[in-house]
Amino acid sequence: MAGEGKGIRSSGAVPPVASRPALTRAELESLARDVAIRVAGANHGRRLYGQRGQGWARTLAAVMEPLGALFEAGAQEVTLALLGDGLAVQGLPVTQPPSAVVRFVGQLKARDVEIISLLPGVDTADLEVLFEYLGADAADVAAMRGEGWLRERGVERVRIKHLKLVGSGGMESFRDVYLRGRRVLGRQFQRAATDGEVSVGAVGELARALMDVVLGSEAPVATLMALRDRDDYQLVHSVNVATLVGVQAEALGLDEAEVQVMVTAALTHDIGKTRVPEAVLTHRGPMGAKEQALLDRHAVEGARLLLDASVKASLPAVVAQFHHAVPDPGLPGLLAVELCRVADVFDGVRTLVGFHDAVGMQGAATFMWRRMGDRFNPYLLQRFARLAGVGAAGAQGWLDTGEVVRVLAPHPELAFSPKVEVLDARDGPLRTGAQVDLAARPDGPTFQPVLPAAFRNLAPADVDGLG
Repeated sequence: MAGEGKGIRSSGAVPPVASRPALTRAELESLARDVAIRVAGANHGRRLYGQRGQGWARTLAAVMEPLGALFEAGAQEVTLALLGDGLAVQGLPVTQPPSAVVRFVGQLKARDVEIISLLPGVDTADLEVLFEYLGADAADVAAMRGEGWLRERGVERVRIKHLKLVGSGGMESFRDVYLRGRRVLGRQFQRAATDGEVSVGAVGELARALMDVVLGSEAPVATLMALRDRDDYQLVHSVNVATLVGVQAEALGLDEAEVQVMVTAALTHDIGKTRVPEAVLTHRGPMGAKEQALLDRHAVEGARLLLDASVKASLPAVVAQFHHAVPDPGLPGLLAVELCRVADVFDGVRTLVGFHDAVGMQGAATFMWRRMGDRFNPYLLQRFARLAGVGAAGAQGWLDTGEVVRVLAPHPELAFSPKVEVLDARDGPLRTGAQVDLAARPDGPTFQPVLPAAFRNLAPADVDGLG
Protein backbone atom coordinates (compact mmCIF):
# COMPACT_ATOMS: atom_id res chain seq x y z
CA MET A 1 0.00 0.00 0.00
CA ALA A 2 1.33 3.41 -0.90
CA GLY A 3 0.82 5.33 2.31
CA GLU A 4 2.89 8.41 3.07
CA GLY A 5 5.51 6.46 4.91
CA LYS A 6 5.84 3.69 2.35
CA GLY A 7 7.27 4.02 -1.11
CA ILE A 8 7.87 7.79 -0.98
CA ARG A 9 11.42 8.92 -0.31
CA SER A 10 11.90 10.28 3.17
CA SER A 11 13.84 13.27 1.85
CA GLY A 12 10.56 14.64 0.44
CA ALA A 13 12.44 15.93 -2.61
CA VAL A 14 10.26 16.35 -5.69
CA PRO A 15 11.95 15.52 -8.99
CA PRO A 16 12.13 18.32 -11.58
CA VAL A 17 8.96 17.49 -13.48
CA ALA A 18 7.64 20.32 -15.62
CA SER A 19 4.51 21.93 -14.16
CA ARG A 20 2.65 25.21 -14.42
CA PRO A 21 2.24 27.49 -11.43
CA ALA A 22 -1.10 26.99 -9.73
CA LEU A 23 -3.58 29.86 -9.74
CA THR A 24 -4.48 31.36 -6.40
CA ARG A 25 -8.12 31.27 -5.37
CA ALA A 26 -8.44 35.02 -6.02
CA GLU A 27 -6.91 34.68 -9.49
CA LEU A 28 -9.22 31.78 -10.36
CA GLU A 29 -12.29 33.70 -9.18
CA SER A 30 -11.25 36.76 -11.20
CA LEU A 31 -10.70 34.73 -14.38
CA ALA A 32 -13.96 32.82 -13.90
CA ARG A 33 -15.92 36.04 -13.55
CA ASP A 34 -14.12 37.49 -16.57
CA VAL A 35 -15.04 34.46 -18.68
CA ALA A 36 -18.71 34.77 -17.66
CA ILE A 37 -18.89 38.48 -18.47
CA ARG A 38 -17.06 38.20 -21.79
CA VAL A 39 -18.98 35.14 -22.98
CA ALA A 40 -22.28 36.77 -22.03
CA GLY A 41 -21.24 40.01 -23.70
CA ALA A 42 -20.22 38.21 -26.89
CA ASN A 43 -23.48 36.28 -26.93
CA HIS A 44 -25.38 39.58 -26.77
CA GLY A 45 -22.96 41.33 -29.12
CA ARG A 46 -23.51 38.85 -31.93
CA ARG A 47 -26.83 40.58 -32.53
CA LEU A 48 -25.14 43.95 -32.74
CA TYR A 49 -22.12 43.29 -34.95
CA GLY A 50 -21.85 41.97 -38.46
CA GLN A 51 -20.21 38.58 -38.21
CA ARG A 52 -17.22 39.72 -40.27
CA GLY A 53 -16.90 43.17 -38.75
CA GLN A 54 -13.92 44.31 -36.73
CA GLY A 55 -16.05 44.89 -33.63
CA TRP A 56 -17.23 41.29 -33.64
CA ALA A 57 -13.69 40.00 -34.15
CA ARG A 58 -12.47 42.07 -31.18
CA THR A 59 -15.33 40.73 -29.05
CA LEU A 60 -14.41 37.12 -29.84
CA ALA A 61 -10.72 37.83 -29.21
CA ALA A 62 -11.62 39.29 -25.82
CA VAL A 63 -13.35 36.03 -24.84
CA MET A 64 -10.20 34.10 -25.68
CA GLU A 65 -8.01 36.07 -23.24
CA PRO A 66 -9.32 34.68 -19.90
CA LEU A 67 -9.94 31.29 -21.49
CA GLY A 68 -6.32 31.17 -22.60
CA ALA A 69 -5.14 32.08 -19.10
CA LEU A 70 -7.14 29.22 -17.57
CA PHE A 71 -5.82 26.71 -20.11
CA GLU A 72 -2.28 27.99 -19.65
CA ALA A 73 -2.66 27.37 -15.91
CA GLY A 74 -3.52 23.74 -16.63
CA ALA A 75 -7.32 23.63 -16.92
CA GLN A 76 -8.36 20.60 -18.97
CA GLU A 77 -11.73 22.19 -19.70
CA VAL A 78 -13.54 25.41 -18.84
CA THR A 79 -17.16 24.91 -17.81
CA LEU A 80 -20.06 27.35 -17.65
CA ALA A 81 -22.96 25.80 -15.74
CA LEU A 82 -26.35 26.96 -14.56
CA LEU A 83 -26.42 27.23 -10.77
CA GLY A 84 -29.98 27.78 -9.61
CA ASP A 85 -30.92 31.09 -11.24
CA GLY A 86 -27.28 32.08 -11.71
CA LEU A 87 -24.12 30.97 -13.48
CA ALA A 88 -20.98 29.20 -12.29
CA VAL A 89 -17.67 29.11 -14.16
CA GLN A 90 -15.29 26.32 -13.11
CA GLY A 91 -17.74 25.65 -10.31
CA LEU A 92 -17.39 29.19 -8.92
CA PRO A 93 -20.67 31.14 -8.69
CA VAL A 94 -20.67 34.53 -10.42
CA THR A 95 -21.78 36.84 -7.61
CA GLN A 96 -23.68 40.07 -8.32
CA PRO A 97 -23.78 39.28 -12.05
CA PRO A 98 -24.13 42.17 -14.49
CA SER A 99 -27.21 42.35 -16.67
CA ALA A 100 -25.48 40.66 -19.63
CA VAL A 101 -24.84 37.55 -17.53
CA VAL A 102 -28.44 37.54 -16.29
CA ARG A 103 -29.66 37.67 -19.90
CA PHE A 104 -27.22 34.91 -20.84
CA VAL A 105 -28.59 32.66 -18.08
CA GLY A 106 -32.09 33.25 -19.41
CA GLN A 107 -30.97 32.29 -22.90
CA LEU A 108 -29.33 29.08 -21.65
CA LYS A 109 -32.56 28.13 -19.89
CA ALA A 110 -34.56 28.86 -23.04
CA ARG A 111 -32.27 26.47 -24.95
CA ASP A 112 -32.44 23.95 -22.08
CA VAL A 113 -28.64 24.10 -21.84
CA GLU A 114 -27.19 23.45 -18.39
CA ILE A 115 -23.47 23.05 -19.09
CA ILE A 116 -21.14 24.40 -21.76
CA SER A 117 -17.64 22.87 -21.77
CA LEU A 118 -14.81 24.57 -23.68
CA LEU A 119 -11.80 22.34 -24.35
CA PRO A 120 -8.15 23.26 -24.97
CA GLY A 121 -7.65 24.40 -28.56
CA VAL A 122 -11.04 26.09 -28.78
CA ASP A 123 -10.83 29.08 -31.12
CA THR A 124 -12.92 32.02 -32.22
CA ALA A 125 -14.50 30.03 -35.07
CA ASP A 126 -15.74 27.46 -32.54
CA LEU A 127 -17.14 30.21 -30.33
CA GLU A 128 -18.93 31.78 -33.28
CA VAL A 129 -20.78 28.52 -33.96
CA LEU A 130 -21.71 28.26 -30.25
CA PHE A 131 -23.18 31.76 -30.25
CA GLU A 132 -24.95 31.00 -33.53
CA TYR A 133 -26.67 28.05 -31.84
CA LEU A 134 -27.65 30.03 -28.75
CA GLY A 135 -29.02 32.87 -30.86
CA ALA A 136 -30.83 30.81 -33.49
CA ASP A 137 -34.61 30.90 -33.80
CA ALA A 138 -36.26 28.25 -31.64
CA ALA A 139 -37.85 26.62 -34.67
CA ASP A 140 -34.43 26.15 -36.28
CA VAL A 141 -32.99 24.17 -33.37
CA ALA A 142 -36.11 22.48 -31.97
CA ALA A 143 -35.35 19.16 -33.62
CA MET A 144 -31.63 19.07 -32.77
CA ARG A 145 -29.72 19.03 -29.51
CA GLY A 146 -26.77 21.36 -29.12
CA GLU A 147 -24.16 18.64 -29.48
CA GLY A 148 -25.57 17.65 -32.86
CA TRP A 149 -25.64 21.26 -34.03
CA LEU A 150 -21.99 21.73 -33.15
CA ARG A 151 -20.81 18.41 -34.62
CA GLU A 152 -22.60 19.08 -37.93
CA ARG A 153 -20.58 22.30 -38.21
CA GLY A 154 -17.27 20.65 -37.39
CA VAL A 155 -16.93 21.96 -33.82
CA GLU A 156 -15.20 19.39 -31.59
CA ARG A 157 -13.85 21.60 -28.80
CA VAL A 158 -17.17 22.92 -27.50
CA ARG A 159 -19.63 20.61 -25.76
CA ILE A 160 -23.18 21.26 -24.64
CA LYS A 161 -24.97 19.16 -22.04
CA HIS A 162 -28.72 19.27 -21.61
CA LEU A 163 -28.69 16.60 -18.87
CA LYS A 164 -32.28 15.56 -19.42
CA LEU A 165 -33.75 12.26 -18.31
CA VAL A 166 -37.08 10.59 -18.81
CA GLY A 167 -38.67 9.23 -15.64
CA SER A 168 -42.07 8.48 -14.23
CA GLY A 169 -42.47 12.13 -13.38
CA GLY A 170 -41.61 13.36 -16.86
CA MET A 171 -38.55 15.31 -17.93
CA GLU A 172 -36.12 16.43 -15.25
CA SER A 173 -32.65 17.95 -15.26
CA PHE A 174 -29.86 17.42 -12.80
CA ARG A 175 -30.64 20.84 -11.29
CA ASP A 176 -34.27 19.83 -10.86
CA VAL A 177 -33.34 16.53 -9.22
CA TYR A 178 -30.79 18.22 -7.00
CA LEU A 179 -33.10 21.01 -5.84
CA ARG A 180 -35.93 18.52 -5.23
CA GLY A 181 -33.44 16.24 -3.49
CA ARG A 182 -32.26 18.98 -1.17
CA ARG A 183 -35.84 19.45 -0.03
CA VAL A 184 -36.35 15.70 0.52
CA LEU A 185 -33.06 15.21 2.32
CA GLY A 186 -33.50 18.43 4.27
CA ARG A 187 -36.88 17.24 5.56
CA GLN A 188 -35.40 13.90 6.62
CA PHE A 189 -32.48 15.55 8.42
CA GLN A 190 -34.93 17.88 10.19
CA ARG A 191 -37.19 14.96 11.07
CA ALA A 192 -34.18 13.07 12.49
CA ALA A 193 -33.18 16.11 14.55
CA THR A 194 -36.63 16.80 16.01
CA ASP A 195 -38.36 13.40 16.13
CA GLY A 196 -35.52 10.90 15.94
CA GLU A 197 -37.07 9.34 12.82
CA VAL A 198 -36.20 9.06 9.13
CA SER A 199 -38.02 7.73 6.07
CA VAL A 200 -35.56 5.59 4.15
CA GLY A 201 -38.14 5.03 1.41
CA ALA A 202 -38.21 8.74 0.53
CA VAL A 203 -34.42 8.86 0.45
CA GLY A 204 -34.38 5.77 -1.77
CA GLU A 205 -36.57 7.52 -4.33
CA LEU A 206 -34.15 10.43 -4.32
CA ALA A 207 -31.28 7.99 -4.85
CA ARG A 208 -33.01 6.50 -7.88
CA ALA A 209 -33.65 9.88 -9.49
CA LEU A 210 -30.12 11.08 -8.75
CA MET A 211 -28.52 8.04 -10.33
CA ASP A 212 -30.82 8.11 -13.34
CA VAL A 213 -29.57 11.53 -14.32
CA VAL A 214 -25.94 11.18 -13.24
CA LEU A 215 -25.32 7.82 -14.86
CA GLY A 216 -27.39 8.74 -17.89
CA SER A 217 -25.27 11.79 -18.71
CA GLU A 218 -21.86 12.11 -20.30
CA ALA A 219 -20.81 15.06 -18.17
CA PRO A 220 -17.63 14.65 -16.10
CA VAL A 221 -18.16 14.10 -12.38
CA ALA A 222 -16.27 17.33 -11.63
CA THR A 223 -18.77 19.24 -13.75
CA LEU A 224 -21.79 17.63 -12.08
CA MET A 225 -20.40 18.53 -8.68
CA ALA A 226 -19.97 22.12 -9.81
CA LEU A 227 -23.74 22.51 -10.05
CA ARG A 228 -24.27 22.41 -6.30
CA ASP A 229 -25.57 25.29 -4.24
CA ARG A 230 -23.25 25.73 -1.28
CA ASP A 231 -25.40 27.26 1.45
CA ASP A 232 -25.88 24.06 3.49
CA TYR A 233 -22.73 22.00 3.87
CA GLN A 234 -24.31 18.87 5.34
CA LEU A 235 -26.85 18.49 2.53
CA VAL A 236 -24.33 19.38 -0.18
CA HIS A 237 -21.79 16.94 1.25
CA SER A 238 -24.37 14.14 1.42
CA VAL A 239 -25.38 14.60 -2.22
CA ASN A 240 -21.72 14.83 -3.31
CA VAL A 241 -20.85 11.59 -1.50
CA ALA A 242 -23.91 9.83 -2.92
CA THR A 243 -23.01 10.91 -6.46
CA LEU A 244 -19.45 9.63 -6.07
CA VAL A 245 -20.61 6.34 -4.55
CA GLY A 246 -23.00 5.82 -7.45
CA VAL A 247 -20.32 6.51 -10.05
CA GLN A 248 -17.95 4.05 -8.35
CA ALA A 249 -20.62 1.36 -7.98
CA GLU A 250 -21.73 1.68 -11.60
CA ALA A 251 -18.10 1.46 -12.79
CA LEU A 252 -17.78 -1.83 -10.88
CA GLY A 253 -20.64 -3.24 -12.98
CA LEU A 254 -23.15 -3.57 -10.15
CA ASP A 255 -26.79 -3.87 -11.12
CA GLU A 256 -29.23 -0.99 -10.81
CA ALA A 257 -30.82 -2.20 -7.58
CA GLU A 258 -27.44 -2.56 -5.86
CA VAL A 259 -26.37 0.89 -7.00
CA GLN A 260 -29.58 2.46 -5.71
CA VAL A 261 -29.33 0.97 -2.23
CA MET A 262 -25.67 2.05 -1.97
CA VAL A 263 -26.57 5.58 -3.05
CA THR A 264 -29.39 5.61 -0.49
CA ALA A 265 -26.93 4.60 2.20
CA ALA A 266 -24.51 7.33 1.09
CA LEU A 267 -27.25 9.98 1.24
CA THR A 268 -27.85 9.14 4.91
CA HIS A 269 -24.27 8.34 5.99
CA ASP A 270 -24.02 11.55 8.06
CA ILE A 271 -27.58 11.71 9.38
CA GLY A 272 -26.24 11.11 12.88
CA LYS A 273 -24.85 14.65 12.78
CA THR A 274 -28.40 15.82 13.47
CA ARG A 275 -27.72 14.63 17.04
CA VAL A 276 -24.50 16.66 17.34
CA PRO A 277 -24.57 20.25 18.68
CA GLU A 278 -24.35 22.86 15.91
CA ALA A 279 -21.38 24.53 17.60
CA VAL A 280 -19.40 21.31 17.25
CA LEU A 281 -20.38 20.83 13.59
CA THR A 282 -19.34 24.35 12.63
CA HIS A 283 -16.10 24.32 14.66
CA ARG A 284 -12.90 24.50 12.60
CA GLY A 285 -9.45 23.78 13.93
CA PRO A 286 -8.29 21.51 16.78
CA MET A 287 -11.08 20.24 19.03
CA GLY A 288 -11.03 19.49 22.71
CA ALA A 289 -11.58 15.91 23.87
CA LYS A 290 -15.22 16.58 24.77
CA GLU A 291 -16.07 18.17 21.40
CA GLN A 292 -14.25 15.42 19.48
CA ALA A 293 -16.16 12.75 21.39
CA LEU A 294 -19.46 14.44 20.52
CA LEU A 295 -18.50 14.60 16.84
CA ASP A 296 -17.34 10.98 16.79
CA ARG A 297 -20.71 9.89 18.18
CA HIS A 298 -22.45 10.85 14.94
CA ALA A 299 -21.62 7.48 13.36
CA VAL A 300 -23.27 5.36 16.01
CA GLU A 301 -26.18 7.81 16.36
CA GLY A 302 -26.77 7.61 12.60
CA ALA A 303 -26.84 3.81 12.72
CA ARG A 304 -29.36 3.91 15.58
CA LEU A 305 -31.64 6.32 13.72
CA LEU A 306 -31.60 4.21 10.58
CA LEU A 307 -32.21 0.93 12.39
CA ASP A 308 -35.21 2.56 14.07
CA ALA A 309 -36.61 3.68 10.68
CA SER A 310 -40.06 2.47 9.69
CA VAL A 311 -38.42 0.60 6.80
CA LYS A 312 -35.52 -1.31 8.32
CA ALA A 313 -32.36 0.08 6.77
CA SER A 314 -29.61 -2.42 7.55
CA LEU A 315 -27.14 -1.38 4.84
CA PRO A 316 -27.56 2.39 5.42
CA ALA A 317 -27.08 1.74 9.16
CA VAL A 318 -23.86 -0.21 8.54
CA VAL A 319 -22.54 2.54 6.25
CA ALA A 320 -23.45 5.24 8.77
CA GLN A 321 -21.67 3.43 11.60
CA PHE A 322 -18.47 2.43 9.80
CA HIS A 323 -17.80 5.18 7.22
CA HIS A 324 -15.01 6.62 9.40
CA ALA A 325 -13.59 3.30 10.66
CA VAL A 326 -11.32 0.82 8.92
CA PRO A 327 -13.89 -1.97 8.65
CA ASP A 328 -13.43 -5.63 9.48
CA PRO A 329 -13.01 -7.74 6.28
CA GLY A 330 -16.02 -9.81 7.28
CA LEU A 331 -18.37 -6.86 7.74
CA PRO A 332 -21.73 -7.25 5.93
CA GLY A 333 -22.07 -4.50 3.34
CA LEU A 334 -18.28 -4.02 3.25
CA LEU A 335 -18.21 -2.81 -0.37
CA ALA A 336 -20.76 -0.05 0.27
CA VAL A 337 -18.81 1.05 3.34
CA GLU A 338 -15.52 1.18 1.42
CA LEU A 339 -17.02 3.15 -1.49
CA CYS A 340 -18.58 5.63 0.93
CA ARG A 341 -15.31 6.04 2.87
CA VAL A 342 -13.46 6.95 -0.34
CA ALA A 343 -16.18 9.38 -1.43
CA ASP A 344 -16.49 10.93 2.03
CA VAL A 345 -12.79 11.73 2.33
CA PHE A 346 -12.57 12.94 -1.28
CA ASP A 347 -15.39 15.44 -0.76
CA GLY A 348 -13.77 16.54 2.50
CA VAL A 349 -10.52 17.27 0.66
CA ARG A 350 -12.51 19.09 -2.01
CA THR A 351 -14.15 21.24 0.65
CA LEU A 352 -10.83 22.21 2.22
CA VAL A 353 -8.91 22.92 -0.98
CA GLY A 354 -11.82 24.30 -2.99
CA PHE A 355 -10.93 22.86 -6.40
CA HIS A 356 -13.48 22.73 -9.21
CA ASP A 357 -11.67 21.12 -12.15
CA ALA A 358 -10.12 17.88 -13.36
CA VAL A 359 -6.64 18.84 -12.14
CA GLY A 360 -8.04 19.32 -8.64
CA MET A 361 -9.80 15.94 -8.77
CA GLN A 362 -6.55 14.25 -9.70
CA GLY A 363 -4.68 16.13 -6.98
CA ALA A 364 -7.20 15.09 -4.32
CA ALA A 365 -7.04 11.42 -5.34
CA THR A 366 -3.22 11.58 -5.34
CA PHE A 367 -3.26 13.17 -1.86
CA MET A 368 -5.50 10.36 -0.60
CA TRP A 369 -3.18 7.70 -2.03
CA ARG A 370 0.03 9.21 -0.73
CA ARG A 371 -1.02 10.51 2.68
CA MET A 372 -4.13 8.58 3.67
CA GLY A 373 -3.73 5.42 1.61
CA ASP A 374 -3.54 3.00 4.51
CA ARG A 375 -7.16 3.84 5.39
CA PHE A 376 -8.68 2.43 2.21
CA ASN A 377 -8.94 -0.75 0.21
CA PRO A 378 -6.02 -0.21 -2.21
CA TYR A 379 -7.82 -1.68 -5.22
CA LEU A 380 -10.93 0.48 -4.76
CA LEU A 381 -8.84 3.60 -4.14
CA GLN A 382 -6.83 2.95 -7.32
CA ARG A 383 -10.06 2.50 -9.29
CA PHE A 384 -11.45 5.73 -7.87
CA ALA A 385 -8.23 7.58 -8.67
CA ARG A 386 -8.46 6.28 -12.25
CA LEU A 387 -12.03 7.60 -12.49
CA ALA A 388 -10.65 10.95 -11.29
CA GLY A 389 -8.16 10.96 -14.18
CA VAL A 390 -4.97 9.94 -12.36
CA GLY A 391 -2.49 8.02 -14.50
CA ALA A 392 -3.69 9.42 -17.82
CA ALA A 393 -1.40 9.28 -20.86
CA GLY A 394 1.20 12.05 -20.76
CA ALA A 395 1.10 12.53 -16.99
CA GLN A 396 4.48 12.89 -15.34
CA GLY A 397 5.72 11.80 -11.94
CA TRP A 398 8.18 9.34 -10.55
CA LEU A 399 8.45 5.76 -9.36
CA ASP A 400 8.90 5.01 -5.69
CA THR A 401 12.31 3.59 -6.66
CA GLY A 402 13.44 7.06 -7.74
CA GLU A 403 13.04 7.31 -11.52
CA VAL A 404 11.27 10.27 -13.17
CA VAL A 405 8.70 8.88 -15.64
CA ARG A 406 5.97 9.77 -18.12
CA VAL A 407 2.79 7.70 -18.60
CA LEU A 408 2.62 6.06 -22.01
CA ALA A 409 -0.67 4.21 -21.54
CA PRO A 410 -3.04 4.23 -18.54
CA HIS A 411 -4.17 1.05 -16.86
CA PRO A 412 -7.96 0.71 -17.33
CA GLU A 413 -8.54 0.21 -13.59
CA LEU A 414 -5.38 0.87 -11.56
CA ALA A 415 -4.34 4.52 -11.56
CA PHE A 416 -0.89 3.90 -10.11
CA SER A 417 0.08 0.96 -12.36
CA PRO A 418 0.23 2.41 -15.89
CA LYS A 419 2.78 1.72 -18.61
CA VAL A 420 5.53 4.33 -18.26
CA GLU A 421 8.70 5.55 -19.93
CA VAL A 422 11.70 6.45 -17.76
CA LEU A 423 12.76 10.04 -18.46
CA ASP A 424 15.51 10.21 -15.84
CA ALA A 425 16.84 7.10 -14.08
CA ARG A 426 18.41 9.09 -11.22
CA ASP A 427 19.72 6.50 -8.76
CA GLY A 428 16.92 4.00 -9.42
CA PRO A 429 17.49 0.55 -10.90
CA LEU A 430 15.86 1.25 -14.30
CA ARG A 431 17.65 2.82 -17.23
CA THR A 432 16.68 6.08 -18.91
CA GLY A 433 14.43 5.35 -21.89
CA ALA A 434 13.13 2.07 -20.51
CA GLN A 435 9.42 1.34 -20.99
CA VAL A 436 7.84 -0.52 -18.10
CA ASP A 437 4.34 -1.96 -17.64
CA LEU A 438 3.89 -1.51 -13.90
CA ALA A 439 0.77 -3.71 -13.83
CA ALA A 440 2.91 -6.65 -14.95
CA ARG A 441 5.16 -6.16 -11.92
CA PRO A 442 2.78 -6.38 -8.91
CA ASP A 443 5.69 -6.47 -6.47
CA GLY A 444 7.58 -3.74 -8.30
CA PRO A 445 7.40 0.06 -8.15
CA THR A 446 4.24 2.18 -8.37
CA PHE A 447 3.64 5.43 -10.21
CA GLN A 448 3.64 8.53 -8.00
CA PRO A 449 2.02 11.57 -9.69
CA VAL A 450 3.17 15.07 -8.83
CA LEU A 451 1.06 16.44 -5.97
CA PRO A 452 -0.27 19.91 -6.93
CA ALA A 453 0.92 22.75 -4.71
CA ALA A 454 -2.56 23.38 -3.26
CA PHE A 455 -2.49 19.97 -1.55
CA ARG A 456 1.05 19.93 -0.20
CA ASN A 457 0.29 21.68 3.09
CA LEU A 458 -2.92 19.72 3.69
CA ALA A 459 -2.77 17.14 6.48
CA PRO A 460 -5.02 14.11 7.12
CA ALA A 461 -5.95 15.70 10.43
CA ASP A 462 -7.47 18.63 8.52
CA VAL A 463 -9.83 16.23 6.75
CA ASP A 464 -10.61 14.39 9.97
CA GLY A 465 -11.65 17.71 11.54
CA LEU A 466 -14.59 17.88 9.14
CA GLY A 467 -16.04 14.70 10.66
